[in-house]
Amino acid sequence: TQSTWETLQNEVARLQVALSDDALELLPEYNRRLAVLETLRYVGEGAGVQLKGRVACEVNTCDTLLVTELVFENLFTDLEPSEIAAVLSAMLFKGKSTSEPRLVPTLARAKAAVTATAKRLLGMQAEFGIPVD
Repeated sequence: TQSTWETLQNEVARLQVALSDDALELLPEYNRRLAVLETLRYVGEGAGVQLKGRVACEVNTCDTLLVTELVFENLFTDLEPSEIAAVLSAMLFKGKSTSEPRLVPTLARAKAAVTATAKRLLGMQAEFGIPVD
């Protein structure tokens, strides 16, 4: 029938667009990002979401990878609730400060751990050819 023929023609046109170079333009970057997530064990073979990936899905206010890595590195285990809040709020705050705050030893260690983890993640993303800000 005419409507079946039109439906098939529309489906062929849709598939041609989906397979075009424009649709595949972002595929290399997708594959690089997926490789990072596999290396960090956020996803497994076949892109199945692992525990770290599930945790990352719940983080939506700041750098997802960084916070998830910090959680799995047990950074927050030895911190008091107020110190945890301080560390997390520092990741959210985007303003500039003219003075460096004096940190208690536990927060200084936490800052060093956050910085080291952030550098590790940036380095890994750069290794896989992902542009980082």
